[in-house]
This record gives sequence, C-alpha cells and structure tokens, in this order.
Amino acid sequence: MIGDSFEDTILQVLIAAAVISTIVGVIKDGWMGLIEGCSILLAVIIIATITTVNNYKKEKQFQELQRKSDLSTTIVIRQGIT
Repeated sequence: MIGDSFEDTILQVLIAAAVISTIVGVIKDGWMGLIEGCSILLAVIIIATITTVNNYKKEKQFQELQRKSDLSTTIVIRQGIT
C-alpha cells in the first residue's frame, strides 16, 4: 500500500535528487555531505507516509458509506400496489 505512494512522479524525482545530492555531498564534503540528501529522503518518507494514511482513511470511509448504502431499503409503489 505504501508502494503506491512512490508511483507519483514528483516523489520519484525527489528520490533521484536525494541520491544524487547524497553522492555529490559525500564526494565534496565527506560524511557531512549526507545531511542534505538524507533530509530530502526524510521528506519523501514523510510525504509517502501521510499519503498512505490519507488513502487508508478515505478507503475506510468509502467502505463505511458502501456498507450503509447496502443496508437501505426502498419501498416501490407501482400502480397503487406496494
């Protein structure tokens, strides 16, 4: 379910930017160069988690509405006969 969040093009670009930033940062600044890339990855993880939780809540609400609509009964009157 969380994997569905990573199908978003913007998140894929952010992941690529994080990897590139991490590699360039480590080459340029040593281990201190990890900070920028890791912060981008942390942001991606937070976004994916929030998206997954929101989708889960929406799905649960939809199932509840679907369950309620299945329980409703309707009386039909045709030519004065119920």
